[in-house]
This record gives sequence, C-alpha cells and structure tokens, in this order.
Amino acid sequence: ILPDLPLDEAEEFCLLSKSMKIAPILLVAPNTSNDRIKKISKLSGTLIYAVSILGITGSKLENKKNLQNYLDRVRNFSHTPFIVGFGISTRDDVTWVNKFSDGAVVGSAIIKILEKSNNPIHETKQFIKQLRGLK
Repeated sequence: ILPDLPLDEAEEFCLLSKSMKIAPILLVAPNTSNDRIKKISKLSGTLIYAVSILGITGSKLENKKNLQNYLDRVRNFSHTPFIVGFGISTRDDVTWVNKFSDGAVVGSAIIKILEKSNNPIHETKQFIKQLRGLK
C-alpha cells in the first residue's frame, strides 16, 4: 500500500511491483469519481483499499447510509475485490463492512491495544478473535 501515490504517477510503480510478484494496493475514497475507481482498480489489478471516511485513521464510522452508497459504487465500478479501512474497530463494524466489501482493515484499534497493554501479543490475539466472532 502506497497511500500518497497519485493515480497519474502510479503506473510505473504498479508495473514494477507486478514484475516482482508484489500486488500493488491503491486507494479510493468517498470523493473518488466512478471513472477514477475504474482506472485505479484496473491499474492495481488485484485489490484496492476503500478508505471509509474522509479524515484520519482512527476516526469513527458515522453515516452508514452514505458509506453503503459509496461502497456500492466501489463494487459497481471496481474490476477487483476491495477491502475497507479507517474507523473500523468493533465486531459490529467488521460485520457491517463485510456485507458491502471483500474485507475489513482494523489498524488504529490494534495500535491502541499495543500502546496500552502489558501483554500486547495476547491482547491483540484476543481482540482479533473478538473481531472474527470467536471466543
């Protein structure tokens, strides 16, 4: 994932990555046009990362109707599977996002556990089990 790579400058990176058998993962956001979603997914070729919100990682998912409309657009205009990240921190978030995408990315919530824990490996494993609906 190279988050700040503009689409107009991504072709060389993607070709080089693919030649080394590395799947480039490009990002789309709620303000990405349908045409641009098509171009990004074709260039990436294997997977795209749909940023769920306009803002910073760790923010909460707020307007799920708008998010659903956006994810439906990504599904309709992407030629590849896509995962969703930003603002996903609970089992309910993961379950909801997975209805409209091919997967959920949980980052900031795990980092918070790592920062606060005396036993980060154990607590992170437990948290991931919770996200997956396991005990």
